[in-house]
Amino acid sequence: MAVQMFTHIHEPAARVRALCDYGSKVDVDKSISPKLYLRSGREMIRMANVYLDEGNLESAFILYSKYITLFIEKLPRHPDYKSAPHTELVESKRKLKHVFPLAEEIKSKLKTRYTAQEKERQAAERKRQEALEHEAQLRLEEEERLQQELAAIKALKAKEADEKWRREQEERYRELQSRAKQDQDRQQPRVAMAAVPAIVPATDAGLDNQFALNDVSSSGVASTTLPPAPPSYDQIVGPSSVPGIPDRELKKMAISDNESSNPPSVDRSTKPSVMTFDHFTSIGGGGGAGGLREVTVPTDLMRKFIEKAQTNTDKKTETLGILFGSLAQNQFHVTHLFIPQQHGTPDSCDMENEIDLIDYQDKYNLINLGWIHTHPTQTAFLSSVDLHSHYPYQIMLPEAIAIVCSPKYNETGIFRLTSDRGIAEIGSCNQPGFHYHTKEPPLFESSPHVKILENKEVIVADMRRK
Repeated sequence: MAVQMFTHIHEPAARVRALCDYGSKVDVDKSISPKLYLRSGREMIRMANVYLDEGNLESAFILYSKYITLFIEKLPRHPDYKSAPHTELVESKRKLKHVFPLAEEIKSKLKTRYTAQEKERQAAERKRQEALEHEAQLRLEEEERLQQELAAIKALKAKEADEKWRREQEERYRELQSRAKQDQDRQQPRVAMAAVPAIVPATDAGLDNQFALNDVSSSGVASTTLPPAPPSYDQIVGPSSVPGIPDRELKKMAISDNESSNPPSVDRSTKPSVMTFDHFTSIGGGGGAGGLREVTVPTDLMRKFIEKAQTNTDKKTETLGILFGSLAQNQFHVTHLFIPQQHGTPDSCDMENEIDLIDYQDKYNLINLGWIHTHPTQTAFLSSVDLHSHYPYQIMLPEAIAIVCSPKYNETGIFRLTSDRGIAEIGSCNQPGFHYHTKEPPLFESSPHVKILENKEVIVADMRRK
């Protein structure tokens, strides 16, 4: 899978500049011989070529850029640079002539790709905004519909309540009218001439506000006055009492106070990039544990190495092997075991005739992925000498591993120096041979980025004299 870096930077030219800046981050450890950097430079080109062939332009550009920075700017400042093998220096300069234009070509392709990606991103963003606006409009229309339904229900209930009250008042009025008539009929025999009270009936618009009884007689009998008629519907509720439809603009304001149709804006300028590990042979994010690229190790490797080391193990002498492999789809795969000419003791082992290793590696275009050795009398761990032996491997490649096989205790450990303390302490230690190092915090750990494979085989090259 191609690594996508600086995706939080949208402007294509700025994203390319960020990639260039990252590609220029290279540090050189002056305690490491220049010839190891020259050898590592060849592996950088191999890895970059793999990434280029796979279409992983970002990773290829990073490694080509780091190669240029390493051999143009950083390595020439090494105090032992002039003592480096002349032929290897000439080869590095020759490769630079090829890498420079290649890196520029990839840079141009990346800018074109980033421009296309930015157009796609902007189009997708516009589409997303349109969808959000459409969704907000639907919510607004639904809210208006609900408000209208609620207003209609409220108006209906108000009308029903008013009609009920009106019927009650009219019934009460009729009762009072009947009672008044009865009172009048009872008084009529005692009155010579009785005036019939004029009753004003209810009109279509409602009952009159009041009615009156005329004086019953001229003899001075007091007149009886009926209570006022109930007011009309319009007089009670008025023509504008039914709730109306809320104003649309006010509704928009009410909705905007409670919820936003768009998600909150996020400032992505401070968003961290995908990088979790920085090294002159790394590409900024391996995707594995701790940002390291995964390394696959066949069980066949340990089995064959223990068999090859059996003679030395019987003599309680350590045996050394070098791990070579390849890079594919951002994963390292151990494919070759190189056993060099060597001289071993019960607690150490030194390689001889190093040129054989270089020739073998170049012949098969391999990448050095670490080393393996036995502890014929001890358990599987990294001694102080082992820690110092592994340091150059991990400085050249952060994914490099150290495998320790203990036939006596039937143990196998796959280790690396801890990034926080192991690299720093061993890199600053100048003591030779076996010496003391504190154990806490630990200087080495089991490699978290290693995957063991059961059905893969390794090719063994045993260069020892028979």
